[in-house]
Amino acid sequence: MLAAKSHEALVRLLTDFPDHSAPQDREFEKGFKLADIRLVAGFLTLVRQTPLRQALPYTFAALRLTGLEVEVFADYTPTFTNIRANKCFDHSQRRKHLEKFLLARLSRQSEHESLIKDVLLHEITTQHLLDMPTRTFSKSMTRHSPLDSQTCLTLNGHIISHAMEYQPLQFIQICGNNAEKAVLANASNIIEQIDALERRKRILIWWRPAEPSQQHLDVFELDSQSNYLLHMVDDTKNVGEILQIVSRQLDSNITEQDLLVFYEDCMKNGLVTPALKIKRNGETDENRIH
Repeated sequence: MLAAKSHEALVRLLTDFPDHSAPQDREFEKGFKLADIRLVAGFLTLVRQTPLRQALPYTFAALRLTGLEVEVFADYTPTFTNIRANKCFDHSQRRKHLEKFLLARLSRQSEHESLIKDVLLHEITTQHLLDMPTRTFSKSMTRHSPLDSQTCLTLNGHIISHAMEYQPLQFIQICGNNAEKAVLANASNIIEQIDALERRKRILIWWRPAEPSQQHLDVFELDSQSNYLLHMVDDTKNVGEILQIVSRQLDSNITEQDLLVFYEDCMKNGLVTPALKIKRNGETDENRIH
């Protein structure tokens, strides 16, 4: 009988933690350290996230490998308790709640937390880009003549950039295709490899090409100036106008020729393409295809 009552009290404590206040539980609480109860609550909260493991496999793997999963989900317990109280059972909504919490909770001050955050950002960004509608370009948009200062450019697809400290693809490569299985089978070896990963400030670009047949994403690193120039492409500004903005905002000595070389390189790699129109003296004309 005592064991049964203790079990019931523990369930109430963990389910409602940290807002437990039932009078019959107060004597029972004295036998437990609050920190211990908090971690057990965190473990139960972690278990309840099992449906999200498939959506964020490498984030969960990183949490486990760094030994932070119970601690982090102990912090998530009050939030998750409120989510359940509001009867939020939608899988996508629960995922968004968890992602929002983790992005705020994980600190760049911690080496391991910074790694987890970058892995999480990769999984969030990948899913976001894959969910976006594709942009279709006709073959007539291909321009074969050299770019000039009057050429307007458009992005060939969608891009998102993030400032990071790790390259998440390296972590994913270490874990392999089945992150959960890899962690269970070879955790100690994986931990050694992730501890050797280079930590430095970097800017990563996620690019989903426009062609509907290309459902893959490319992830690559750019320096800050190249990232800025790529994000200046918006279908409306021509190369000359971009140069004026760059010279003013970046206080840079970049020349028009530098821009033309950069955007020509972007074209060769498929990142940008000339827009259908060219700006001339504030007006637009149809782009001539050579």
